[in-house]
Amino acid sequence: MRIFSLLRRLLSRAKLQLLKGARLPLFLGLMAMLLTLWLHASAPPALAILIDRLDNIVYDQRFNLFTVPRGGGDHKIVIVDYDQKSLDAEGQWPWSRFKIGDMVEKLADAGALVIGFDVTFPEPA
Repeated sequence: MRIFSLLRRLLSRAKLQLLKGARLPLFLGLMAMLLTLWLHASAPPALAILIDRLDNIVYDQRFNLFTVPRGGGDHKIVIVDYDQKSLDAEGQWPWSRFKIGDMVEKLADAGALVIGFDVTFPEPA
C-alpha cells in the first residue's frame, strides 16, 4: 500500500514537470528506450519478424549511404575460364596459389567488383 502511494506521488511530480516542459526530451528518450526493450524482450512472433525485417532494411540502407561505389558504372558480367589454350600457356592444372592470386589482383585492378571461384583447391597453401 505504501509503495503505491509513493509511486502515485512520483508520477504526479513527473506529470507536473512534464506539463511545465522540463525534461521532456529525457522523458521521451526513456519512454522510447523502454518501449524498444519491451518489444525486444517480449515481442510476439509476428512482431519479431517485423523487427527483424526493419533491422535488415536499416542495415542495407546504412551500406547504401556510407559506401562509395567502385568502378565506372559498367555492370557487365564476365566469366574467366581456363581452357586448353590457358593450360598450354600456364601449365597443367592445378595452378599455384600465387598464380591464382596474381590473376585475382589483375581482375581487381581491371575493376572487378566480385570474383568467385567454382573450383577446388586440394593442395595445402
